[in-house]
Amino acid sequence: MNGDVFEWSSFPQLGIGFVGIAGRIGKHIRLYGESGFLGTFPNPNFSSKKFEGGVYGLFGFDFFLYPHFNFFLELGVTTPDGKADRIPGAPTYATVFLTSAGFRFNLKKQ
Repeated sequence: MNGDVFEWSSFPQLGIGFVGIAGRIGKHIRLYGESGFLGTFPNPNFSSKKFEGGVYGLFGFDFFLYPHFNFFLELGVTTPDGKADRIPGAPTYATVFLTSAGFRFNLKKQ
């Protein structure tokens, strides 16, 4: 932030995680959870660090419409411990509540 002007700055993240199937509701809905490690590579415009580590977690629902096709909905959080130390007040960044939705094509019949 520069006075009253906000600047958007991009930064890459890389995650690796594990998925566990929690069960099914009927024949067409599957519940799952995912958690893992998250690496953030801060933008030098707002941070003096080159890397920040953290974790993420989510739960999701698969809705099977057809044998090889499903709709999914996911809700979760990310918790990198990054501080934007080059900005007054050193606010945190990339700690978010996330939602994701989309379609998947499955090679194996579900």
